[in-house]
Amino acid sequence: GACLCVVGAPFDVVKVRQQQTRSDGASPSRIVRSILRAEGVVGLWRGVGPPLMVAVPQFALVFGSHEAARALISRHSTRPPGDGRDAALAGALVAVPTTFVYTPVDRVKLAMQSDGRRVASGLPPLYSSASQCARQLWRSGGAASFSRGFFATLARDVPGWASYFYVYSAAKRWLTSGGGVLDGTAELSPVASLAAGGLAGAATWATCLPLDAVKTHYQSDVVALPEMCRDRPRSPEI
Repeated sequence: GACLCVVGAPFDVVKVRQQQTRSDGASPSRIVRSILRAEGVVGLWRGVGPPLMVAVPQFALVFGSHEAARALISRHSTRPPGDGRDAALAGALVAVPTTFVYTPVDRVKLAMQSDGRRVASGLPPLYSSASQCARQLWRSGGAASFSRGFFATLARDVPGWASYFYVYSAAKRWLTSGGGVLDGTAELSPVASLAAGGLAGAATWATCLPLDAVKTHYQSDVVALPEMCRDRPRSPEI
């Protein structure tokens, strides 16, 4: 989880900036150049602190919840172990507990990333750190501020995790000659495991990216803070 967070952070920063930018010319390469020009390389990891702090327990919760859901479903299912429908259903149930973790963490992360747009436009940052950002969110809306976007996150993650575990289960079946890998009687090679995880990740984003864009806009409403409204440029920015 921590490795995924660190490696994926630059891509997430560019993705969020592109989702937040109104200009049609906001290509990923242009956004990267804008970030590097305004903040240097460190800007590509803006907002990584909150997700990184909870990465280990967060992914433990993901896979622990999936195992618990899969065990529950298997007791009432007549399908064979590793069945795609059961895997997808167990994956969908993962979204329920994980949304309670993702929502406040993403709220702070997106506030920090929104602040990056402010810096790129030549204005001083509102937040000096993730903790200072969290305090500002608390002062502006209390606990409700951290729960903003809960249902948008849930709506994104139900199909997202369902797709992830469905494709991961199917890919493991495709990449092995037998079905033993699905019931734990056979091992998946590191290369096959990497390929299965990659396919599952691609399927997840293909499924939930539109809902992720909606979630980003909704949770990024932190730019409506008085300071941001007063100083925010009116022309399209990156």
